[in-house]
Amino acid sequence: FVRGMREALESELVSANLHKWIDLVFGYKQRGRLAKSNLNLFHPLTYENTICWEALEADADERQRVFAQLDNFGQAPVQLFRQKHPKRYSKLAMEHRPFQPFLHNPNLLYACPPPQGVASDLPVVLLRAVVDRLLAVTCN
Repeated sequence: FVRGMREALESELVSANLHKWIDLVFGYKQRGRLAKSNLNLFHPLTYENTICWEALEADADERQRVFAQLDNFGQAPVQLFRQKHPKRYSKLAMEHRPFQPFLHNPNLLYACPPPQGVASDLPVVLLRAVVDRLLAVTCN
């Protein structure tokens, strides 16, 4: 069971669409006009910062109703992203063009060991794409 679920979650289909799910659950499509157009709306009590806890202290019946709602339907996750989440690069694309993410987004930074075949005693600590070249930075 676990192996099957892992294979499904790591499949190319999931990788190709994971960013859409992140946008709905944690991202810019969680609230507002885009949430409505994507049929991603929930009861107002489920969203962060919509409950006035001080007012609930005075009204026991309302407090009980709010807690029943939250117990039965849960709460929406905190909105983490305000912009579109980038698409994950597929394994196939990375095999054929390993530096493709750098070319599309030159601000990507990665800490990594030195590439194979690079003669250096110092580890590469930073890779950055500069126009059409890959810049490797060592400890010094």
